[in-house]
Amino acid sequence: MEEATPFLMMCMGRGSWQQDMGQQGVVQFRLPWTWYATHESSFFDLFHRACTLLRPNQGFGGLGFAYSTDQDRRHRMIKDMYVIANAVPALVVEDFVFGSSELTKGIREGNWLTALSDAWLAKLGGGDEVARALGPDFTCRSFEGGMTIQAGAEPNPIGPSILKPAPPDPPAEPEDEIDHGVAQRDAASLYPLYHRLNQVLKPIRVSAADFKWGLQSNEYEKKDYFDHERTMRWMARFD
Repeated sequence: MEEATPFLMMCMGRGSWQQDMGQQGVVQFRLPWTWYATHESSFFDLFHRACTLLRPNQGFGGLGFAYSTDQDRRHRMIKDMYVIANAVPALVVEDFVFGSSELTKGIREGNWLTALSDAWLAKLGGGDEVARALGPDFTCRSFEGGMTIQAGAEPNPIGPSILKPAPPDPPAEPEDEIDHGVAQRDAASLYPLYHRLNQVLKPIRVSAADFKWGLQSNEYEKKDYFDHERTMRWMARFD
């Protein structure tokens, strides 16, 4: 845990030289996944408050990875992150600032928590139309300049609850016993709310032509990582 703390706050603003280059700032924050099992409020409240203050172009949140900020240590986890994400499609895979310019041309994906500016909502018929299309299983809350969306009570409804104390850690396996075979899961049927959300948001998802990079870089092994092709399939996994 000295290398991969579950607490994180990072932000990168847009430099003056980027004003006309389509760049946008990025903010990211992370808490332990069972933080709200013992604290008041909710992660959705925190997410919505951040959107109220920052008025983002777009945003997303859910269960993700805690990794080291040391690039060498993080690189050694790329393959494991790829395998785990494919086995648990609800997870968020991100790479902080990279891709921020491409995401002015379309959104990335809808996940447990999603934020959309009024400009993106207008392309879908407006916030009221989006809320109507999603239905009563979603919580939609407006902020000045956009709307936040929560898809159900749990970010991974088929797994342990984030609202209860964490289960005990499983015993560690020796490295040579870890199965690196990538499990293929039918994400759309496993997560019907995420399926519905992404069907609604699909018209504004960034295209492969505009999103020209991958969520991971693994130039050493050249396999088992989110290159551009796998990244585009990942963004569409709930379809």
